[in-house]
Amino acid sequence: MVGAFFNFIDISNPLYKKIIIAATPFSVLLLYSDYEFIIPIAVGVIVFFIAFCIPIVKVKSSIGDLSYGIYIWHFPVIQMMMSMNEFSNPNSAIIKTLLIVLVLAYMSWHLLESKFLNNKGRVSHCVN
Repeated sequence: MVGAFFNFIDISNPLYKKIIIAATPFSVLLLYSDYEFIIPIAVGVIVFFIAFCIPIVKVKSSIGDLSYGIYIWHFPVIQMMMSMNEFSNPNSAIIKTLLIVLVLAYMSWHLLESKFLNNKGRVSHCVN
């Protein structure tokens, strides 16, 4: 519901952008509150802020496009870490998970994804 609400906000209006920027620090604090019904709203505000208020970050092309690798690898890594009971110390587990996922995404891009994307034009004429 939070995402649906934000769908109707006109981000080109500077007032809405200022409201989101002002609400983001408060939303981060709400993540640690005891009011669980507020947490989805706080997460929605934070995601909206990240998506529309932070300038686009350019990544070196030598690193590659890690977004799909992060998407693919995050769940298995989190499940593996949970099965190993690594989340007894959440801060350590988050750092370990982030490092493992980034390494796997980097390897996935350079060893698999980029190779397939480079060959996509060659294979398509064989299928038809």
